[in-house]
Amino acid sequence: MIMKRIEKKFMHFCVFLNYIILNIFCTKNETVLWKDIVDHKDYNKYVRRPTLNNSKPIEVELDIVLNSINSLDMIEQILTTSVGIRMSWRDEYLTWNISVYGKTKIISAPLSEIWNPDVRLINYADKSNIFEDKNALVNIYSTGLVEWHNFIELKTYCFVDTTKYPFETEICKLHFSAQNLDDQEQLLKIKLQDDYFNRFQSNGEWHISSPNNIRTYTEIRNSRSKRFAGVVLEIEMERRQTYYVWKFLIPTVAITCINMVTFLLPVKSGAKVTLSTFVVLSFTVMIQLFNQSLPSSSDKISQFGRLLWCLLGMSGLSLIFNVVITAIFYRKCTICKINCSVCNCAKLTKNFQDKHRKTTCCCKSKEDEQIKELKYKSTQEKETAQQGSSMENKKPYTGIMCVQSL
Repeated sequence: MIMKRIEKKFMHFCVFLNYIILNIFCTKNETVLWKDIVDHKDYNKYVRRPTLNNSKPIEVELDIVLNSINSLDMIEQILTTSVGIRMSWRDEYLTWNISVYGKTKIISAPLSEIWNPDVRLINYADKSNIFEDKNALVNIYSTGLVEWHNFIELKTYCFVDTTKYPFETEICKLHFSAQNLDDQEQLLKIKLQDDYFNRFQSNGEWHISSPNNIRTYTEIRNSRSKRFAGVVLEIEMERRQTYYVWKFLIPTVAITCINMVTFLLPVKSGAKVTLSTFVVLSFTVMIQLFNQSLPSSSDKISQFGRLLWCLLGMSGLSLIFNVVITAIFYRKCTICKINCSVCNCAKLTKNFQDKHRKTTCCCKSKEDEQIKELKYKSTQEKETAQQGSSMENKKPYTGIMCVQSL
């Protein structure tokens, strides 16, 4: 038992010692290798391009993945995204024989110590240089392949189309291009990383429904009488509509229904004009809130905004109609109080109407048809039936006569 424990501990010690020795030698080999490249080979990171044959352009490849859409500021028209970028190129001055340096196939070096590709973000809103972190490490392979990995947040301009806002689909682009090296010196290629769509984290406001909505392509940009290679990541994203349905659409429908109800209210209630005024003010506030969420420089008018303005105009006409209806109603002769309700003419007997036809409910006006003053006098008339034995206990009819004082 004791011998087995000793053997086991000795084996663990040998494995640990081997690990330490390998790390020391590997580190030493990498240090020696880097010194040989920088010192003995006279490596120059400021060359136009690190190629032995100057007649061929250097190829820079971008593998990109869209991690998330952080926000799209509609007022400033700035898109904020988080992307993962793997950039690779071949530096023909950074090669070595692996057998000479202890079979070392890969080393790491600071980005600031080697040649950097001429790649800039063209439609940037914050910074154009994606190689801002010069202390980042790159992987250098014995074949001269250089790989740079990074996760960065990019802010780019995205000119939005407000025609269908807030139920629209926006197309934004991340445009990378060379700034100093033309297409005869540097070529750019772009592709999406494997399983890129599953790595996308959905946003609470924006949604990408299909992998085909994330596209890449290359292009040539003309500037200063030169042609520069460029690559584009195009993002087609749909706005989630639930929030805006509750914020704009449902209140608009509710206020429109209230506007129609104003025509059903009786004039006597006194709420027709009040409710119509409330509807006009509500649409005014709604338009103000809607316009605050749109860019002031937009050259296109939202269709929903046009609908709000039309509804505001209709509510204004509704207010005018209700004011006219109310004014006409109160300017009419109020002696009869609509269908002679005050005069109680409906209860007059036919004989009474025949005898006193001239005093029935009426609205006699003078030349200007304006009634200066209305007074109500109550009278009581009694008629006693003395026509014969066939008529029994006839009660006198009590009525209210309307007299117009001039």
